[in-house]
Amino acid sequence: MSALVAALATLTATLQGPGLTADSLSYFSSGLNWADGLGLQTFSGMKLTMFPPLLSAMIGIGHQVGLSPELSMRAINCVAAAGIVVVGSSLARRYVSSQTTLGLTSIVLAVNVALLDLSKMALSECLFVLISLVFLASAEALVIRPSFYLAGCLVLSSWMGFGLRYAGVVLLPVGAWTILMAFRHRGWRFAITAGVSFGGVAAVGPLLVMVRNHGVDGTLMGPRTPSTDGVLGTVARFVAITGKWVLPDPIPTAVQALSGLVLFAVLGGLVVRLVRRSDDHRSQLLGLLTAPTVVFTLTYSAYIIIAQTMVAFDKLNSRLMSPIIVPAIVLAAGVIERTIATLPAVQRLNARRAAASALSVLLLIQLTLFGLDVFRSGRDGVDYGSREWQSSETLRAAKDLPKSATIYSNTPAGTWAVVRRQPILISPLKEGRRTGEPVPMSEEFLTDVRCKDVYLVWMNSSTSNYLLTPEELTQYVDVERTAVAGDGAIYRLSPIEAGASTGC
Repeated sequence: MSALVAALATLTATLQGPGLTADSLSYFSSGLNWADGLGLQTFSGMKLTMFPPLLSAMIGIGHQVGLSPELSMRAINCVAAAGIVVVGSSLARRYVSSQTTLGLTSIVLAVNVALLDLSKMALSECLFVLISLVFLASAEALVIRPSFYLAGCLVLSSWMGFGLRYAGVVLLPVGAWTILMAFRHRGWRFAITAGVSFGGVAAVGPLLVMVRNHGVDGTLMGPRTPSTDGVLGTVARFVAITGKWVLPDPIPTAVQALSGLVLFAVLGGLVVRLVRRSDDHRSQLLGLLTAPTVVFTLTYSAYIIIAQTMVAFDKLNSRLMSPIIVPAIVLAAGVIERTIATLPAVQRLNARRAAASALSVLLLIQLTLFGLDVFRSGRDGVDYGSREWQSSETLRAAKDLPKSATIYSNTPAGTWAVVRRQPILISPLKEGRRTGEPVPMSEEFLTDVRCKDVYLVWMNSSTSNYLLTPEELTQYVDVERTAVAGDGAIYRLSPIEAGASTGC
């Protein structure tokens, strides 16, 4: 029933189509181009290396059988949302014993606002979360009953994980560690050999993707710029986002951050108490730290914090942290249940009542915000998939531009979402995104203006303040407004110097 709720919520929230971001439209356009024999390239003409190819390939396969990218994405996320509840509940059985706790965990997964934020969007995270959970369920089963079949499941899910998100590289060390722990009863030499063998086979998929990327643009995982984020600030955001999972928006950020701190403190204290009250402290601690779900949660958390301080991704957010949402819920449920079980009878009853009361309040908040989110998303759509964006007057006018025109835009992905023609290029930069470093004027842009029929589609709603505005572009080219609407304008760009096109 919980899985059905998650699936129906996903379908309802995407009645206007899945939410679309710039990343979504890179997946869509590269998938369509691949299906049409143009290779994995986006609407701007860039080869797809910034993201792994699996989701684009799935979009392309859907296109070949007559499905639109939006319909393919809705189907993928509907199945993934239901699968997350099913596999997440199966994983929870490893850590909780009470049927009541297991049922409540399933409900929490089904009406989780953070998970809905994934399933309503045309992004790879929802499916990646499911693949990660399949990996963890296989890993947990492997520890209990070692088999080469389950080891094969780890290899396959690690390949798929990396094919969806480069963060899937985390699955390789977690899988190798799991193999090591699962087969150590057969001797450390055998276990180490098995772990190394797993690592070698599991690395084949990622290596093939990186070799392809390097052959395309000389990078392993797409062009990246250094991050300006510090470790302490990133850790603080990490804690605040976990609080947001407990108390979603529109709860004030300060309250969310405080709830994150309280959550870490309470769960940390409960873990310490459980370890201290065990007959064999060392064995209990070792068993906890070597459990695949715990190892994955800690490894992924470390990975995303370190990566955030090295590479200029988006600011750390719930989407980037999403692979640990379900493991965190499962582990928290297990810690709370086991702690209550160690209490004397009278205290145990009071603790259960207190836990039930707290959970009821949190569930009520989640359920209310979940329902509102489903309703609003289904009614209005999300981001570039919203009804407002899809009915834009400026973008309707852009559809009528000459077929031979080259289009630049301050929101190229959003423009492609409506116009559906390519290439659509990004307006020239004046500084690096998230770096603030000045960027020289693009010679490619100046050549296009000199030699082609070039238009600039400028949307007022864009917050891309690192791009040159139409007014700033007048330093380099002649800017003539040809259409204006309430949400933006279209400009025709031409060389300032007369007769400049003769050098084309």
